[in-house]
Amino acid sequence: MEFHKNSIKLDDGSNKKRQALKDKHGKDLKFTSLIGALNYMSLQGWELVDTKSVTSGSGYVGAYGGASSTNTKVYYIFSKDVTDEELEQVVNNSYKDD
Repeated sequence: MEFHKNSIKLDDGSNKKRQALKDKHGKDLKFTSLIGALNYMSLQGWELVDTKSVTSGSGYVGAYGGASSTNTKVYYIFSKDVTDEELEQVVNNSYKDD
């Protein structure tokens, strides 16, 4: 899960592009805080198992100053028990037959 601009984007392994969570009307779910998003995932049966920070960019800060341009994204790794059929569906959507 990636939390960005008050919305959750998920990568379940079935598509290279992360998918925003949507409500029953097809609109992106928006949260007022990261904690609200984490609580939502918990209510859906997901368990937070790890977080990962990835920093990109570069910069130089020396004795006389400098410039730095970095971006840090935090990813939240969840786990959920699913049926064999649900897992098979995700796995079948995770690759392409050429």
